[in-house]
Amino acid sequence: MTHFKIFDNGGETADRYTLINKDREIFGFDNNPFSPTGFGQYCGDVPKNMTTFEHLGTEIKLKDLSGEAQKFVNERI
Repeated sequence: MTHFKIFDNGGETADRYTLINKDREIFGFDNNPFSPTGFGQYCGDVPKNMTTFEHLGTEIKLKDLSGEAQKFVNERI
């Protein structure tokens, strides 16, 4: 796995985006993760035997996120 991966499930859930960082930590978040009505939290670690992530949505780039979502990711990678 590269330094980190971001997935977008197209808005199917409140935690639209999923970040997996180099330590294999998982974070779920939306476009406003620092807002009281937003979502941004640690969700656990990727199981060692998990190698595919299609169920999380489409892989996207950091630049595809809102400014607040980019800040959330940058603080966790």
